[in-house]
Amino acid sequence: MSEKRRSAQNYILYLRELYFGDTIPTKESATADGSILNIKILPYEKVEAVYEEYHMYCDIHNIPNQERARLTCFKEAFRDLKKANMVRLLGCKGSFPTCDICNKV
Repeated sequence: MSEKRRSAQNYILYLRELYFGDTIPTKESATADGSILNIKILPYEKVEAVYEEYHMYCDIHNIPNQERARLTCFKEAFRDLKKANMVRLLGCKGSFPTCDICNKV
């Protein structure tokens, strides 16, 4: 694995820990025995939005351009972590999630 790809994956894993958000308790995140995987949902719609924050993070921490992942490399790093069932994007904003009681009113 290249140093740039490792940099991108480390940032995504940093976000994974930073956003202690929900895991996904759905069939798509269950294993064959029915146990739930520990996939974290990052609050972004697209990988490009995560990349923009990565780029700002690199600016703030004075990481040289030669050590930063470009968008294509960043997308590959994200794809690898997604395949490993570690992260997932929000996907879409959708409607505000409410409980069943509110939906029946």
